[in-house]
Amino acid sequence: MWIPRWCTPSKSRCLTNVLATRFMRPHLLFPQLFRLCWPSGFRKQQAGVNCLHQFTNGIIEQRRLLLARQAHQVEPEKRHALLDTLLRATVDGQTLTDKQIRDEVNTFIFEGHDTTTSAVSFCLYLLSRHEAVQKRLFEELNEHYGQNLSRGVVYLDFAELPYLNCVVKESLRLYPPIPAVARCLEKDLAVDGGYVPAGTNVVVLLWQLLRDETLFANPLLFHPERHLGAEASRLGPYSYIPFSAGPRNCIGQKFALLEMKTMVIKMVRHYQLLPMGVDAQPSIKIVLRSKTGVNFGLRPRSY
Repeated sequence: MWIPRWCTPSKSRCLTNVLATRFMRPHLLFPQLFRLCWPSGFRKQQAGVNCLHQFTNGIIEQRRLLLARQAHQVEPEKRHALLDTLLRATVDGQTLTDKQIRDEVNTFIFEGHDTTTSAVSFCLYLLSRHEAVQKRLFEELNEHYGQNLSRGVVYLDFAELPYLNCVVKESLRLYPPIPAVARCLEKDLAVDGGYVPAGTNVVVLLWQLLRDETLFANPLLFHPERHLGAEASRLGPYSYIPFSAGPRNCIGQKFALLEMKTMVIKMVRHYQLLPMGVDAQPSIKIVLRSKTGVNFGLRPRSY
């Protein structure tokens, strides 16, 4: 797939940085004040939005032309990709507009790009700083895959790799890619003898919840084994929610986990992760990042 040179990850990061700043400075939420008080931020936001829209418009148009050419071909029943489903979808007998389709595609591209990058980066960072955990994970992968580095990763592999699942879950607990989520209350919420009225916008700080010492013993410790056995079973259904929970949880959760596990498998099988560079300094810019970067070294493994 062709990606314009001007549509770079840096534009995506700039866009989330600008939006995070606007959330913290209420006067910038008003478009006219935003443009007057922070013109450079306004230009960065426009550039990021234009980049995303032009990219997704190109993808939609390419796919629409392909489906039009295939319209008269007889194909066996199969599950359609997301974009194909959107292009075929109708509401009250009307097909979706380009804007409606673009908004859905933007959500998947925007939310599934920086978030997965953040999650994988912090997971590899933690493995580089915890040699015993990395060693146990490598042993599990080596036992399952052997020394054939060309062997691909398939969906059925994940059921045979329980420690990998624990490593990924523990990494997401300590470094959730989206550290906070907002919700609008549909009814009054009782809190400590008082209540928060319906219609209030509330922010759930997942970062703090997932490090709550009343839920997780030694919460700052990277301890994948906590997701095995009795310790894992005693947690309530809303204690571990790095992807939020309920009907509005992350729509791409399962896909993100598959991406993340695949990347970790490939990296750990091919490289030993080394504790090099300065430590991460988490920074919440809608997506979790590090002010100092996410640093570690790579040494090719010898079998």
